Amino acid sequence: MPRSRIRSGGIVLAALAVSDILGSLLLPTPGEAPPWAWAVGVVFGVVTLAGLVAWWRSASRAALWVAVVVRALSGLLPVLGLADPIPDWMKVATLITLVVTAVGIILVRPALGRRAGEPARAT
Repeated sequence: MPRSRIRSGGIVLAALAVSDILGSLLLPTPGEAPPWAWAVGVVFGVVTLAGLVAWWRSASRAALWVAVVVRALSGLLPVLGLADPIPDWMKVATLITLVVTAVGIILVRPALGRRAGEPARAT
């Protein structure tokens, strides 16, 4: 897969991390959420961005794994609230975010595997 697709996936994940931060700070928390719930989005966004920056600077697969796992958790966490009485626009936004998260992870997937030229392990 071309590097441009991997880079595009990183940009998608970074944009989602920024949306986590801004969304947590600017949008209201859903009804029954604890008062500190806004901080979870900020923390997830900052950790995702930190992992992506480390990956872009050093090509560290571990840093990319951190960004991908945190981004996946951030995308899946709101799904827990879909059964609650929340506005329809929040449900739609949650589903769109989940799909875009999956696209970003799929695009960076080749960078998560073994390094180029590294032999596959025998099983």
